[in-house]
Amino acid sequence: MTHCNKTFVIFGCAALIIVIIFTGCQGVSTLPANSSHQVNHIIFMMQENRSFDAYFGKLNDYRASAFAQPRNTDDLETTFTNPPDDGSLVSSFHLATSCLFDDTAAWDESWGAMNRFNAVAGPLLLDGFVHTSGLFAADSGRADTKGIRAMGFYNGNDLTAPYWFATQFATSDRFYAPAPVQTEVIRLWAMASTSQGFIHPLSETNSHLTATTIFQLLDAAQVTWKIYSVDIGPDGLPI
Repeated sequence: MTHCNKTFVIFGCAALIIVIIFTGCQGVSTLPANSSHQVNHIIFMMQENRSFDAYFGKLNDYRASAFAQPRNTDDLETTFTNPPDDGSLVSSFHLATSCLFDDTAAWDESWGAMNRFNAVAGPLLLDGFVHTSGLFAADSGRADTKGIRAMGFYNGNDLTAPYWFATQFATSDRFYAPAPVQTEVIRLWAMASTSQGFIHPLSETNSHLTATTIFQLLDAAQVTWKIYSVDIGPDGLPI
């Protein structure tokens, strides 16, 4: 039996989680039962809201060219379109920059993206992404009031590390969020497995979560933890 330093990396994008195990010995391995004492660190990475097609839309191209793997991912194999409000169609396209005008994943807009004209009672048409992106830009005084950015995607040259991880380890063909809500609320689910019914950031209603969080459970088990954040809010705290 070998004793290796192992690190779990949980790579999250909205609700998607990719679990990766690194070891210092023979590469990737699974842990035997009752061996949590062998794990040094679990790293849970959370990023911004992205769809699978926007993030891994060209995963088949990357896997086929870099590793000669079969094209078995349900990604952007064909061109898709979405209607803006001017009667035209916007096709999916490769984004030329990582700097995009802001968009929203708020409650109303998320339902509108699912069905442009009948958000609550209508069938799942997925025809409102460009519409809601354009409307959000117009309402917030931003550019791209047509909503073209909603149809953009990245490829393996843009996201080298994520595409490599998604090829070397298990991932899924779908990104599912626990609820059609904004980033701050999604992170409540990641930290407490619930938002307790909140659909807007707690700062907007001066509310707070009372559910037990993963941090409280770790404290109770005397397991140390840290939060690292690139994005800092106006209050100086991690978003």
